[in-house]
Amino acid sequence: MKKAILLVAAAIALTACGTHKKAESGASKTTVPVSVKKQAVSKAQKHTAEYIQQRIAAIYRCYDNPQYDEAGMRLMAPREDFDSIYCSTRYKALLKEALDLEEEDDILLDYDHWTSSQDDTNFTCKTVTVSNLTDSTAIAKVNEENVGRSYAVTLVLLFERNDWFVDDFLFNEDGSSEKEYFKRFIEEKRVQ
Repeated sequence: MKKAILLVAAAIALTACGTHKKAESGASKTTVPVSVKKQAVSKAQKHTAEYIQQRIAAIYRCYDNPQYDEAGMRLMAPREDFDSIYCSTRYKALLKEALDLEEEDDILLDYDHWTSSQDDTNFTCKTVTVSNLTDSTAIAKVNEENVGRSYAVTLVLLFERNDWFVDDFLFNEDGSSEKEYFKRFIEEKRVQ
């Protein structure tokens, strides 16, 4: 029994030693064990409205401290970067399928679905409410403000890969589903 405990302790120590990550920016050269980060939030804790609100806030944090071009438009990382990090596997597969069928004169997405706009100047993500929370799905309503207009985007979330990812964008003005739009686009292209 004592040997088993010592073996487990040794394995944990070796794992912790091999999983340190250097800080990527800033003056500090401290290291944080990756294994500690992963254990910080349990699966049960991730299945709470509070955790989902924090996850959505982290996604939208990229809009904090904006930089602007000479025309006053916000400089943003490409939308595809956020999609690859924060969207579900099946959403990304459907989007890729639609983009692969896109022809030169097609414009599949001419807006940023995270902000529900083509241009944003003073975008803010105001509040996030979470509903319909199950073991694998949830709905997050994101109240946004941009160019002096308030509106909401509903994010359909899917729990996969040990976290919550956006599986669809629903736009509250007309209730349209982005995934349904992709499916119609794919069907139309296949018929042509």
